[in-house]
Amino acid sequence: MELCFEKKSTNIFAGRLHMVKSSAETVEAVVPDTNDDIARVASLQTMLLLKGKDISARGITVTGEARAWLLYITEGGTVQSVQLAREFSIEYESDAVLDEKLTHVALSVNAAETRVLNPRKVAVTFEICGELWAYSREELCVSASAGDTPCRVYAKQERCSATPVIAVTEKTFVLTEQFAFADSKPQPAALLSQNIEYELAEINVISGRAVVKGNVRLKLCYASDGADYPVTAEFSSPFSQLIDVPDTDTSGCAARVEINGAYLNIIDTINGTKAVDVELHCLTELVCFGREEVQYISDMYCNTAALTPRMGKLSIPSDCELRRVSLSFSESIEAPEDCADVLAAFTQICRCAVSGATLSAQCLADIIYRSESGGISVMKRTFSLEGDCPDGVSSVLNVRVVETKLYPAAGSISVALNVEAVCLCAGSMEVDAVLSAELSDEAETDCAAYPSVTLVRMEGESLWQLAKSYHSSEEAIIGLNGADSVSYTHLTLPTKLEV
Repeated sequence: MELCFEKKSTNIFAGRLHMVKSSAETVEAVVPDTNDDIARVASLQTMLLLKGKDISARGITVTGEARAWLLYITEGGTVQSVQLAREFSIEYESDAVLDEKLTHVALSVNAAETRVLNPRKVAVTFEICGELWAYSREELCVSASAGDTPCRVYAKQERCSATPVIAVTEKTFVLTEQFAFADSKPQPAALLSQNIEYELAEINVISGRAVVKGNVRLKLCYASDGADYPVTAEFSSPFSQLIDVPDTDTSGCAARVEINGAYLNIIDTINGTKAVDVELHCLTELVCFGREEVQYISDMYCNTAALTPRMGKLSIPSDCELRRVSLSFSESIEAPEDCADVLAAFTQICRCAVSGATLSAQCLADIIYRSESGGISVMKRTFSLEGDCPDGVSSVLNVRVVETKLYPAAGSISVALNVEAVCLCAGSMEVDAVLSAELSDEAETDCAAYPSVTLVRMEGESLWQLAKSYHSSEEAIIGLNGADSVSYTHLTLPTKLEV
């Protein structure tokens, strides 16, 4: 006879799909008629826009746009730029039933290569990486017990803490700002490149709403009529978003921001200075973790009939937290020409990876400097950074360059980089549990054949093990030997019939 289990469950979200795929895209562009010919490539800055997620019977297709700003040095020694753009798509095949709202995507550029086809034409090849997480609604069994049976069945209950995913959601928002350029700097005539980064400062859950706070950092490079070199400027603006989540106890949240659209224009202000109008369309992807106490049956037996438990593994989500990892690099690198002054530095993180106890990343750096002879030169380098990786990292949410320091020296440039990675540590544990059980239909066992016994308890032997072996129960043993019998070494074990 199959035993009936009484179970209580709660709704959670389980990871259904986690895939990482890459796509190579090439785009060509012609130098605008107003620009001079290309003599040397100075820097390539890239940005990815997430445009859409399309669900089909075959899986999910992620679409986006790759943008690049190619800075180059002309024969006359000035710095100009060419902008390129290319639409792309990444397909993830899956036979699982997916929900667009329960699918999160993180886009990044692993590498970008520039080819100068002729002084008026360039080609850029992107290696685009898309990491996808898809969740599904499931039930987590938080307690289980044996139902009504014709004879007494004993079930051993175990408890453990769980931190399941209780919310998977996303919200779009628009950020509009106007940033004025400092009077102490040359005023902009045209934008050469742009870089947008998001830093999530904190996430708090209050009365069923997640409050996501952070900063958007804008790094611009522009040409100025008052300077013969590329000028850089940085701006920052805080943002805050309210996102509805279940009104329950949470252990933490993880979030990332993807850019859907970016529109920047240089304008004249009423006081005669220059400013940049910024309109950013963004998508916040949020995952919330709850707190649950899970109770499961780890063992069963019956004194009066043969009982066969079917054991299995239960996977229980646990130990969720965000950890920040610092990576650093410091070295003096040889310059092709003696450096008199560093004019601009462009950095980009690529190929962040977790290997054992190490978190590594590569930082691409394009350094534009003025040589001792007065000309503008460029140096391109790739720096490898490493740091200690926390245990149980399931994903790296964000990696950004926090600080860049460059100091010219005789024949070299001293470089110091500080990088911060935000990691999500979300593990799981497996426990042995009784998934089902079958009770024999044969005649009941005569427990009179198992009289009470007095024995010396082995070290580490539990009351449950003794009761199961000698056809008794934990309650009966305690009732006969007293409440302190858990620590006794000599025990009298009554049989089931004496209970």
